[in-house]
Amino acid sequence: MKLRSRLSTLLSDPCTWVRVHGGLTIMWALLMAPAILLWKDSVPFLVCISVWANIAGSAASWQAARADRNSPTVEDVERLERKIDALRSRMTLLTRGR
Repeated sequence: MKLRSRLSTLLSDPCTWVRVHGGLTIMWALLMAPAILLWKDSVPFLVCISVWANIAGSAASWQAARADRNSPTVEDVERLERKIDALRSRMTLLTRGR
């Protein structure tokens, strides 16, 4: 159960996904030249387009993971809601006498 909890924590961490998708993007970019050279009998344009699709998909996932890492957490939203409630109550106290 402890391993499952640690794994769940690791997989839900946005920084993990930034690293995974960043690594995959770099890996696919590095594989483009060997793929074209090793598959000489194939159509090089088709190989290049296929590898490029993998690069683009990994790059998009990488950017999405970075955006998720920078998004507000539940704690941030709750803290903001508490501040708003405190301001509303202060405004109510200030305007009550008028």
